[in-house]
Amino acid sequence: MTILPRFTSRLFLVFICVSAIASASGAPPASGRLVILRAPNFGWNLVVHVRIDGRDAANIVQGRRYDRPISAGSHVISVEPIPFSYSGQRTSTQLNVNPGQTYVFTAVWQSDIVYLRPTLLSAAQLAQYGPP
Repeated sequence: MTILPRFTSRLFLVFICVSAIASASGAPPASGRLVILRAPNFGWNLVVHVRIDGRDAANIVQGRRYDRPISAGSHVISVEPIPFSYSGQRTSTQLNVNPGQTYVFTAVWQSDIVYLRPTLLSAAQLAQYGPP
């Protein structure tokens, strides 16, 4: 009778180990997708500096875009021009990200201020903008 309890305890231990490994490598946290395009009239000599929740995220140069996953929840997306000599003013947009959603903005230069304008583009239209 000592074999059955020993077998059961080993089986239980294997089950616990497998469960721990499965939960550690589980599904990635829920996220959405953030895409920031540059307006065509933005200027060849300016860069769009992007910050997400106060952290540097990217510098978008002419012909490029920002296209990355973003965790679900509330975020503050800020943009400003580089070099700062044109305008030191940073503008911010509050974004509430839902899992599986794509959020597309266009960085627009107007009256010496850079701001994000929500954009409604289809997947085919978004593909025309080239690589991120």
